Amino acid sequence: MSSLKEQVLSFVQAKGPVLPVQINKEIGRDSFFSGAILSELAGSKELKISKAKIGGSPVYFIKGQEAKLSMLYDGLAMREKEAYNLLKEKKVIKDREVNPGIRVALREIKDFAIPLKIMRGDHQEIIWKWHLLSDQEAQTLFKPTPIPEVKPQKVITPQPQKVPQQTLAIKEQLKKPKATPQKINFLQDIAQYVKQNNLRIIEETMVRKNREFDLIVSISSNIGNVEYLINAKNKKTLNEADLTLAYQKGQSKKLPVILLTNGELTKKARLYREKNLKGYVLLKKL
Repeated sequence: MSSLKEQVLSFVQAKGPVLPVQINKEIGRDSFFSGAILSELAGSKELKISKAKIGGSPVYFIKGQEAKLSMLYDGLAMREKEAYNLLKEKKVIKDREVNPGIRVALREIKDFAIPLKIMRGDHQEIIWKWHLLSDQEAQTLFKPTPIPEVKPQKVITPQPQKVPQQTLAIKEQLKKPKATPQKINFLQDIAQYVKQNNLRIIEETMVRKNREFDLIVSISSNIGNVEYLINAKNKKTLNEADLTLAYQKGQSKKLPVILLTNGELTKKARLYREKNLKGYVLLKKL
């Protein structure tokens, strides 16, 4: 076994990154036997294993062969290729500055996208670096958004202003007792969703009375507070146009989108979302 391990290691050093089938052929053993050797070498950190795969199999490589992992590119999904190309070009990307689909894809291409957490005061910011970039190089390229200097200003006592009724519509529902199921209206449905998911409403806009609302909400996560745009629609059937409009609203705010509805997507809308907006528009039912 020891000699076979040395043979495998020498082969990877000379030819890596390599697929398991190449190891099988090199040592003349079946996949079960060579798999045990590869597992042992990976466990002792003498070999590394890719997260992406070629034909369902990862590749094995040693430190220093990371630049050759570009061989995995063709096996990436479309969104993952977009994230790969963007990160390769930019070298460093701020997580909060890319759209939701790219955010998801960056978390999937672990062979190429390395997350770094940077503290700015009491705020933690995530940046992604190209895998061939050192942490020091990434820190040099990363330019945090400057914090504007706060200058003393004359204190002006604000005059009372009348708050538009529609901006308080959903918050008011959170304070009202729950109605009987027959009398629950759309506002109460949204308020219940907000309460159950511990969301904090930052901003709300009534698009159409008791038919459509846009909310910017904040939710706590293990990386800090995350903001979402909720496009809430009281509509029995939603089509491709509804999905596209929700996506465009999120793009304009640079926020991930939740389409909150008491209705159902048409068959065409489901296919459209799966093909074009997967990872961009989350669908939640009331």
